[in-house]
Amino acid sequence: MSIEPLLNSTVIIQLHIVCAVVATILGAVSLLLKKGTIFHKSIGYIWVTAMLITALSSFGIHSINMFAGFSLIHILSFLSPFGVLAALHAARSGHISEHRSAMRLTWFWGLLVPGVFTLLPGRLMNMVVLG
Repeated sequence: MSIEPLLNSTVIIQLHIVCAVVATILGAVSLLLKKGTIFHKSIGYIWVTAMLITALSSFGIHSINMFAGFSLIHILSFLSPFGVLAALHAARSGHISEHRSAMRLTWFWGLLVPGVFTLLPGRLMNMVVLG
């Protein structure tokens, strides 16, 4: 494990990775803890912010250039903000089961699935995590 490849990357990649890690951890914590508390809501707002920054910053990353600078993973980046906004709307409307479902799906498809792909050989996080 070496953080050097991350330190040598662009600021947009560093921002993206920091926010993705924060969102992944806070999402897991939020899924495990009691719901509806001030702590849950506070973590949720931080998670939403980190998630939106993660999704938006990904459009500044073009290391896999499949389609005009973008890759298939950018589809998840495009969809993630819609999942976040749907989850917020559901919570504010009192539709808690919809909120829970949207949050879980967005956390899984917006963070865990792309996170697995970042560990493929030749990718930055592969170099950071697996050396």
